Amino acid sequence: MKIYGTSLFVFPGRHGESTITMWKCGSSGINAEYGGYLLTRFSDRVLLFASTFALGAVIALSSLLDFISTTVLYYECLSLLMKLLQGFAAGVTGVTCFAALVALYPDNEGAATAVGQATMSASMACAPFITSVLYSAGGFKLAMIGVGGAIMLLSVSALFIPQLTSTDHDLMDLKSKFKLLFNPWTLFAAWHCAMCTCLLSYHSPIFSTYVEKTFGVSVLWSGLALSIPGAIFCVIAFPIGALIDRYNPYPFFLTSALLTPVTYLFMGPSPFLTFVMPSKIQILSVLAALGILIPMGAISSLPVMLDMYKVTKSLEEIPGRDLNLLIAIYCSSNPLGCLFGSFVSGIVAEKYSFAESTGGAALVFFAQTVACCVYCGFAYFNK
Repeated sequence: MKIYGTSLFVFPGRHGESTITMWKCGSSGINAEYGGYLLTRFSDRVLLFASTFALGAVIALSSLLDFISTTVLYYECLSLLMKLLQGFAAGVTGVTCFAALVALYPDNEGAATAVGQATMSASMACAPFITSVLYSAGGFKLAMIGVGGAIMLLSVSALFIPQLTSTDHDLMDLKSKFKLLFNPWTLFAAWHCAMCTCLLSYHSPIFSTYVEKTFGVSVLWSGLALSIPGAIFCVIAFPIGALIDRYNPYPFFLTSALLTPVTYLFMGPSPFLTFVMPSKIQILSVLAALGILIPMGAISSLPVMLDMYKVTKSLEEIPGRDLNLLIAIYCSSNPLGCLFGSFVSGIVAEKYSFAESTGGAALVFFAQTVACCVYCGFAYFNK
C-alpha cells in the first residue's frame, strides 16, 4: 500500500504535471476493475510482484523524459503515456493489496480497509517530499531512478508472502460479470466513497489562493492547513476500522453522510450562513472535522458494500472471485473521486467565489445524504 500511494504523486512538477497527474489517477481508478479480474486468474503473489515491478520500471524509465526538453508537445505526450501506464500498474497493485488485507483479516474488514487507506494516505503525503529531496539533490533523473529502482527492489518481497486471496479461479461469463459490476446496491457504496474523496480534494486547488488573499497568510500556512485532514486520517483510520468491526458499519456510513455536508457549509463559509464570519480558526476546525468524517465514510464503504452484496444475493459468504471484483470496484472509487473533485473544482473556480463553490458542493452532497438514508433503510428492513 505504501508503494501504491507513493506512486500516485511521484513526479516532480514540470509542464502541466498537475493535469497529467489527474489523468494518472483516472487511469488507476479505471484499471482497478481490471486488477480485480486479474485476481480471478492469477495468484496474489505473482500479480503483486508483476504489477509492482512494472510500476517501478515505468517510473525509472520516466527518467528518460529529462532528455526531451526541446519540444514541449513531445514531452507532454510521452509524460501522459508514462502516467497512464503508471496508473494502470498502480491500480492493479492497489487492488491486490486491498484484496490480500481483506483475505488476511476476513472477520475484520473495517480494520483491514483502515490499514490500507491510512497507509495509502500517509504515502501520498510523503511522496512529494521524497521526490523533491531527490530532485534537489540530482534533478529529475535521480528522482525517477531512485524511486523507481526502490520500488523494483521492494517488489521482490511479494514473492515471499503466503497465498492470501481465494484460489477459486473459475472464469465468470461476461453476463455474470456485468451483473456484479453494475449492481446498483454495491455501486452506491463505492459512489459514496468516491464522493467523500471528491469532497476532500475539491477545495484543494482553490484553497491556497483564498486564504492567502483573505487572511494574508503564507503559502507554507495554507500547505500545512491542507495537510490537516490527511494527518488526522492516518491517525484515526485504524480506530474507526476497529469500531466498525466491533459494532456495525451502517451507523458510521450514515453519520458521515449526515455530518459531512453540514461541516462543509462552514468551509467558505457558505453564502447561506451570513451570520458566520470567515476566520482561520473556523477553517482549521472544518479541515480537522473533515479529517474525521471523510475516513469514516470512506472506510465504512467497503464493509457496507460487502454486506449489501450478501443481503441482495442472500449469501452467507461471498465467493472469492466476486469478492476480488467488489474490492476492485471499491479501489477505483478513491482515485476517481480525487480526479473528479480536482477537475470540477478547476471549472467552478473560474465562475464562482470560494465560498460559493464550497457551499454549492455541500448542497450537492446533501442529495447524497438523502440517498444514503434510503440505502441504509433498505439494508435495515431486508435483514
